[in-house]
Amino acid sequence: MKTAKKPIGAQKSFSLKTDRSGGRPPVITDDMLHTILRGKALGESVEQIQPDLIIPTGKRKGQSPSVASIYRALAEHEKARAYPEAIEAAHEGGLPKGLTFTWTNESVEMIMRPGHVTA
Repeated sequence: MKTAKKPIGAQKSFSLKTDRSGGRPPVITDDMLHTILRGKALGESVEQIQPDLIIPTGKRKGQSPSVASIYRALAEHEKARAYPEAIEAAHEGGLPKGLTFTWTNESVEMIMRPGHVTA
């Protein structure tokens, strides 16, 4: 029996409301991200940091994550730092008044509506 797929917007709305995003779990753990950020702060390249990281669970347990996974984790970290109020609002189950988001495959844009003030 086939089930109907939800439109992308409905999936994202559901994931924000329920704190479930679905899909594959991230390869980069919080501890690994900390190691990556520390290495970058010391001036190391991603290629130099990669061998120090070990995947703790899953099919690739014991191996190093790909360079692409490391760059993806860094991009997500920077996005979270750029829009901390958006992350906080998503975890609280709503958006501040006057705040909307535009979702694309590459990025999330935060847009303030004219005439609205966030409190």
